[in-house]
Amino acid sequence: MTALVDLGLDVTVPPELSARAPAEARGGSRDGVRMLVGRRDRGTVEHHRFTDLPEVLRPGDLLVVNNSATLPAALPGRLPDGTPVALHLSSGQPDQRGAYLVELRRVVPGKAAAYYPPDETPARPGLRVGLPAGGAAELTGPFTARLWYAELTLPAQLLSYLALHGRAIRYGYVDRDWPIEAYQTVFATVPG
Repeated sequence: MTALVDLGLDVTVPPELSARAPAEARGGSRDGVRMLVGRRDRGTVEHHRFTDLPEVLRPGDLLVVNNSATLPAALPGRLPDGTPVALHLSSGQPDQRGAYLVELRRVVPGKAAAYYPPDETPARPGLRVGLPAGGAAELTGPFTARLWYAELTLPAQLLSYLALHGRAIRYGYVDRDWPIEAYQTVFATVPG
């Protein structure tokens, strides 16, 4: 099950209701997707469709629109011993030190890349992950248990490099790899 936390409400999404494929692939449309509405004042959760949005909004509500375009931020990588890994780029901009946030995941043939159990992760300061076309990511330190700061050495600008060598990050509940366009919001105007 996937747990969502929104507006201070804990909601569990049963596997059969998880979006394993884009709306269009399931015979629907993007504006017909399910929408969960949390009402903090009542402590309730309501089920709607995106087309209900005008009726759901009330005067004074704040509507936040995500205009971030999904990046093809999953890169194939290799550890120094040759072990394949997936490197997921979690930040599209470097921090003030020039480091990006990345996550290493285990490659699982035919499935989404999996989390490393904390006691099995190869992540450590100084680990160099080889990337396509001579690129590399060197881990410099932990940000969280799963996310690490990394300095990237790439043969091209980041967005161009990702367009050539990356793919959309696939989550475990998604049934297969889909083209990046399947993940884009209609409001996407800003990369990342």
